[in-house]
Amino acid sequence: MQTMETIQIRLPKRQMRRIDKGVRAGFYRSRSEAIRGDLDRLEALRIFSDLQRVIEGSGVRKSELLKEAEKVRREIYKQYL
Repeated sequence: MQTMETIQIRLPKRQMRRIDKGVRAGFYRSRSEAIRGDLDRLEALRIFSDLQRVIEGSGVRKSELLKEAEKVRREIYKQYL
């Protein structure tokens, strides 16, 4: 298990309601898990966005890009979601 650090953050009530709604619905076990999950998804989106910029400038055919993008999407899904 990873070592965890404790931090204190302030969030607007609308964000806390969204987090609590996810916990009540059973998507997360706790507020902390919900926030960690959202941060993981944000990181995955950043990685995908960076990859997309690289691919667009590569000159590779669209069909090859789509095939490779699907491989990357599966890998990201395994790691972050």
